[in-house]
Amino acid sequence: MAKRNPSFKAFSHQPLRSAPTKQREKGKKYGSMPIDFSRFDRTWRPFLEGKDLPFGLQNVKITSAEIPEAGNTDLQKINFWKDFSSHFKIQGWFDILFDYSFDEPHTASDYASIIHREQIIHQADPNLPTLVTTDIQEAKKYQAKDAIDIWVPIINFVHGKPYHLCYSNKYNKNLRKSYNPILRQGKKLWWYQSCMSHGCTGTPANDRCESDYPSYMIDHPAVMNRIMPWMTFFYDIYGELYFSTIYAYTEDDPWKYQYYFGGNGDGTLFYPGKPDKIGGDSHIPIASIRLKMIREGMEDYEYLRILEKNGFRRLALSKIKKIIKNAYSYSHNAQKLHRIRRRLAKIIIRKKLIQ
Repeated sequence: MAKRNPSFKAFSHQPLRSAPTKQREKGKKYGSMPIDFSRFDRTWRPFLEGKDLPFGLQNVKITSAEIPEAGNTDLQKINFWKDFSSHFKIQGWFDILFDYSFDEPHTASDYASIIHREQIIHQADPNLPTLVTTDIQEAKKYQAKDAIDIWVPIINFVHGKPYHLCYSNKYNKNLRKSYNPILRQGKKLWWYQSCMSHGCTGTPANDRCESDYPSYMIDHPAVMNRIMPWMTFFYDIYGELYFSTIYAYTEDDPWKYQYYFGGNGDGTLFYPGKPDKIGGDSHIPIASIRLKMIREGMEDYEYLRILEKNGFRRLALSKIKKIIKNAYSYSHNAQKLHRIRRRLAKIIIRKKLIQ
């Protein structure tokens, strides 16, 4: 199995902003364009190293980072990625980098693009992983399996519902074990939820298929917002992708409207804390209740990981199986979840697994 981190990786798939500029820094060029990393480092170092953070944050840092892209030709892109990767290695940040090579490919042409992307990415650095939101069944069909380092299937296609109306029969079962061979090769498995957790189209058949999975929608029970990290541990998944946390900012006023992709709140987990809305003198991010539930779920996950890394994964699973049957069948009773969390904490304390 792939090597595990103390906590799973969760992120919004936006590349690092304040990307290196064209200003000159000796020895850093892609094509004919010099790179200056100074502004980038000033902006991102606190978040990449977990030091000198704003808002009083302590001991937290970015666990995954999408490498940006610059240049028009393959050669320019390769040279930029080389310099970016090299800089991250010097700073000790390289292990969190990945290339978001393609999002939700569907056609032979899409998978041909993935194969080409992998070739040029690995010319830049053989250890820079490629990430694609697809499943192993589709990638095998288009002979692109070897071009993907981080696999990110949708949760519905890791364990689909057994209804003949939903999707192809190849997805209507638990497919988690189908990834084990590639994990033994050193690949990684993440997953993600989408509108297929709450219904993308609203038709009755799709509502039955696209419901019950973990969800970050405003009008779903809080347990549905919180349960994704528990599922991540249950299915032995390495990380989670979520497509955005501020989608509504670019479309409308998030305080007034967040209905996109068939769900209230899809892609928006923060509210803009503007002075005209909340008072004060500065703009700050306002966490949604859903984001707080996601945080609670990640803290629950840490309890499970403490048990696992001390050799008690089976024990941890025996506890969470009391509330989770599969990805779409689990208890929505918050009190039951809290009881399991308390039991996990008592086991950790009794076995003296933390200081």
